[in-house]
Amino acid sequence: MSNAKDPFCCCSCSQETLYDVLKYLLITYNFFFLLLGFSLIGLGVYSEIMRSELTEADHVFVTPSVFLFILGAVVSIFACIGFVASLRDNFCLLRTFNICIVVCILIEVGAGIAALIFKDPAKEFVNRYILKGLVTYYDDQDLKNLVDFIQEEFQCCGGRLYKDWEKNPYHNCTAPGPAACGVPYSCCKPDNSTVINSMCGYNTLQLTTEEAVEVIYLIGCIDAVLDFLWVNLDLLAGLLLGIFLPQMAGIFLGVFYLQVLEKIVSNFPAAPENESFMHEEARQYGFQQQEPYTVQSL
Repeated sequence: MSNAKDPFCCCSCSQETLYDVLKYLLITYNFFFLLLGFSLIGLGVYSEIMRSELTEADHVFVTPSVFLFILGAVVSIFACIGFVASLRDNFCLLRTFNICIVVCILIEVGAGIAALIFKDPAKEFVNRYILKGLVTYYDDQDLKNLVDFIQEEFQCCGGRLYKDWEKNPYHNCTAPGPAACGVPYSCCKPDNSTVINSMCGYNTLQLTTEEAVEVIYLIGCIDAVLDFLWVNLDLLAGLLLGIFLPQMAGIFLGVFYLQVLEKIVSNFPAAPENESFMHEEARQYGFQQQEPYTVQSL
């Protein structure tokens, strides 16, 4: 192999050294995300099994377990492609790995830009899935814990409005139970009492806005989360960096490694045209080519 210096490298290292460093970095990178993907899949499957043992609700596509499973499957597929490509120096798989990450970044950026431009339709799109989750709120413990955490942490109630809880069969005003025309206790504003009043949200949907604001949060969770991110721009920037930096690192390693690999292959010495491949291999292993045998005439 050639020992020429790589023009892309800021340090004076040979192409072979750069090749080894990038190869091990890319293998380690993809192996880490392969383990992460399998962990997410296992966590999603375990959560879905536990959920199915507690309830027979059909709205599985809005459950956190399904989200974890899909996310883990996507991460595992991309990481597996990159791992095999870097392990076997497969040009086709390396290009596929790079293209997959670029497509993912373009989709994420495109979705973000579309959400900013079409803000209200994006909110309605998200709210449709939130309403599906509110319907099965009491049927899925994982979903219930997630909704309660968001409502308590961001001091909100429902998707876009607190009246979204009318979609829940237990909180609908036509329901026969005591929770009719009410909201969950996680929508309630905290008081100074030491005992948690789990019935604080009962009958609040029948109150006027002026009366309900004294008891529960009226703002929807979509607007509450967006307001929180807008106020805490440093947290939003850290979140975006945490999403994009690993993907950008994968693109850098994949493209750089592919360039170095192509350069090494292009510099690989070819056998002379007048010699066969077997003769070239034999000379590398120290065998001498024999002269052709001639028969002496009598």
